[in-house]
Amino acid sequence: MSKFKLNLRKVVAMITCLVVSAIVFAQTTDVYVGGNNNGKATVWKNGTAEHLADGGEIYSVVVVGEDVYAVGKDAEFVAKVWKNGTVLHTLSGYTYMDIFITSMVVSGDDIYVTTHELTETWQSIGRLWKNGVEQSGYEDATELMSVFVDGDDIYVAGKTLSQAVVWKNASKLYTYVSEVAESFVSVIVAEGDVYYMGGDYGGAGKNTIIKKPSIENTGKDITDLSVNVWKNDEILYVLGSEVYGGDLCFSKGVLYAIGQAPGGGVYQAKIWVDGVGTVLSNAWSGAESIFVFNDDVYVAGFYGSYPELNAAVWKNGDEILIATGGYNMANSVFVTGETVGISNVNNVNLEIYPNPVKDILQIENNKLQINKVEIIDLTGKVIYQFNNMKNQINVSDLSQGIYFVKLETDKGIVTKKFVKN
Repeated sequence: MSKFKLNLRKVVAMITCLVVSAIVFAQTTDVYVGGNNNGKATVWKNGTAEHLADGGEIYSVVVVGEDVYAVGKDAEFVAKVWKNGTVLHTLSGYTYMDIFITSMVVSGDDIYVTTHELTETWQSIGRLWKNGVEQSGYEDATELMSVFVDGDDIYVAGKTLSQAVVWKNASKLYTYVSEVAESFVSVIVAEGDVYYMGGDYGGAGKNTIIKKPSIENTGKDITDLSVNVWKNDEILYVLGSEVYGGDLCFSKGVLYAIGQAPGGGVYQAKIWVDGVGTVLSNAWSGAESIFVFNDDVYVAGFYGSYPELNAAVWKNGDEILIATGGYNMANSVFVTGETVGISNVNNVNLEIYPNPVKDILQIENNKLQINKVEIIDLTGKVIYQFNNMKNQINVSDLSQGIYFVKLETDKGIVTKKFVKN
């Protein structure tokens, strides 16, 4: 997604001071953000910054128990993995002009990282690392953009010189060929299905240099080029043309995608919920990472006017500033804390109808006590809230679109999706 962003990182001297705004998070929730705080590789916890290096940038942060893992670059552009602020692995190998870190997964005692590097001859090399050691099977990869671990299976998204690829255990599982610089930029597995993002436009995808595709002699107009979300081997959603894909997330039957899309004369941070898009910022902005926790949707990214960029997290569509006053980026968000209200969710037998609905949404609750009802839009923002509701909701005032009804019962919390006609 962030083609523009990383090219700027290479040419800007980041020297201005940090201003941290007032940040309020739920007491039972800890929000970790990895990124760039005016030229320093930084991890924020609930808005408080810890600089892991005097230069560089953090691209991914993962929390397991009491341990905080981060991957990024230091002041010398050396790729490193930190654990609780101490360097755990240094990623080294080919002589390169620059290295781009695109994703990290911590699974048990293993840490997986995807990168791609520009050599001195401007060749791009994609690599998968496990505990600091390069893994075989990806020798023809020019970019590796995302890794996901599902049990004993390792899924990786990226590209070769000739096709976009999803690998499973180092073997090509899905491929896509177009006449432009195609790539898959994110992959996840949920409920036995493989979801991945990418397509014609943007080439290298998120966390990389500016590289618009060449469409000369292809016979295609740039507006015909699209980024899509696939489910297994078929296109599930078309996100649009000139879209830079960022990240995917699946929670409670809902598929989230984030990225950067043209609008209002600039590129804007955007979130798609089951294929329906909502702009997060009207400014020049980008969305890098998404995390859903306790039905709250967190998106990390940036907005502003170069070279003054703000690191931000959008929680349910509402902006939370992490750092302002200079060149700041939020590349990754990870949320931990007490998981509330879902312990009995699988035992709750509750349905809503009709769906789609025009006026009255009925709730079939099997004599459950409903303590609170919330109507939530695609960004996660609460539109309406009711206490001690009966078994129907008047939604006639809602605009047409997709919404969620969140019901807090005496047996747990249930979230259902509905369409308003």
